[in-house]
Amino acid sequence: MHVGYGGGKFYAWLTDCVIEHSGDSGLYLNYVVADVRRCILRNNTAAGNGGGIIMSGNTKENLYFRNCLIYGNHADRGGAAAFYHENVFNFENCTIVHNTATTQLPGIYRIDSGLNELNLINTILYYHTANYDTGVHRPNIISNCCTMPITLYPDAGNTDAAPGFVDDDAADYHLAVDSPCVNWGQALPWMDGATDLEGNPRIDAITGRADMGCYEYVYRGTMILVR
Repeated sequence: MHVGYGGGKFYAWLTDCVIEHSGDSGLYLNYVVADVRRCILRNNTAAGNGGGIIMSGNTKENLYFRNCLIYGNHADRGGAAAFYHENVFNFENCTIVHNTATTQLPGIYRIDSGLNELNLINTILYYHTANYDTGVHRPNIISNCCTMPITLYPDAGNTDAAPGFVDDDAADYHLAVDSPCVNWGQALPWMDGATDLEGNPRIDAITGRADMGCYEYVYRGTMILVR
């Protein structure tokens, strides 16, 4: 999916989309200030950079990806995503897993890292494969995330423990009951009344917290209120 054009700056909102099986990057943003919510980008490829997402063109504004699932994408660099130019990229409550790269950085690749910013909050970034450097490329902020290696970001509520999915082999990336990502996210201002990828409330009614990743864990059973 190509959005935008080099003749000027555009604004785009993508909600509840599935973008898959593209051979020219799943989502190509060109001079676009994007707000992408509750979307799935899977099994896309690119010969160059950015299998799932590629962004080019200066906007000098914030781009947001919230409650998105990004998996199974492949590129030479930046299997999940790759970004150029002066923009601020924010991934909040996303699950980014099992992306691959031929050369390096199967997760997120900042091509002009001296110009742009990359912020990850409440995001799972795990299980990536490349010949070299399998992490994320120099984020500015990484807080309350599940990723590895964690050595550069040890004191911001992050964990390098396995995310604990219901069935990783079957691409079921819901959180299991014992997942370290349950109730370990930050409650962010946009979450008031917001829902996760499946439409469940983003804030836990009991704890007041959010989970990491695109899916909120849903407790099963009967609640008994004692007065």
